[in-house]
Amino acid sequence: MPSEALSNLARIGKIKAEPMNRAEIDRMFDWPAHKWRVLDAAHQKRNLAEYEGFLEIEESTIAELQRLATELIADVEKLVSSS
Repeated sequence: MPSEALSNLARIGKIKAEPMNRAEIDRMFDWPAHKWRVLDAAHQKRNLAEYEGFLEIEESTIAELQRLATELIADVEKLVSSS
């Protein structure tokens, strides 16, 4: 979302503006590259489905995404509890 849109949402009280935390950003990008590749591949398949009506997703991809989502939730929970 463009920063102008985020600023507008903060101005009207829909979201709370938070200062940038470089350490959190660095931790987020420290996630293993193979996990990012799986998420990117899924994103590209979603785009094909939405924009071109082509949807073919293997069961193994769905299982891997579920596993990664569970790991990501656990990582976020660790970050929140350590703050």
